[in-house]
Amino acid sequence: MCLSTLLKYSPRTLRRIRNLIQGQQAYMVGGVTHLDDLAVADELGVPLLGPEPAVARLYSTKSGGRRIFTGAGVTVPPGQWDIYSLQQLHETLAQLMTDHMEVRRWLFKMDSEMGGRGTAYCDVSHLNCSTWAQQEYSHHSPERWRKAWAQVGWITHYDLSPVTSIL
Repeated sequence: MCLSTLLKYSPRTLRRIRNLIQGQQAYMVGGVTHLDDLAVADELGVPLLGPEPAVARLYSTKSGGRRIFTGAGVTVPPGQWDIYSLQQLHETLAQLMTDHMEVRRWLFKMDSEMGGRGTAYCDVSHLNCSTWAQQEYSHHSPERWRKAWAQVGWITHYDLSPVTSIL
């Protein structure tokens, strides 16, 4: 349990904290806020510095960070967020690789992990189709490559099984 949850169910500790901060300016700083943070701040009569719990859940993930930067018009590396299935991962990665042939290594980050866990990468040069795709890309000019008719064969040749094995 998080600290706020423990405090919420410990009236004695809340009384001691209230006595310690009595007559002084105090506030709470939470991580990813949730309802127990709000309850403890209300019980202590102090402001909580942080977003509403619903906003925190939406924007405190890696996908949420990309969503914020993209919405603000900040340049971000090519990528996608809110991927929930392996099939969706394969389709999205195939399209990203097709749109950005110059990218040789793709980074995967899981929303629910912290501290460097949930991070993987894939060097596309190790995929069976990479050499063929680079030849096709070189054959077409970058402007022509962006046309759907030039990419049709490429997308159907993707073998993303190595990606599945790293995840």
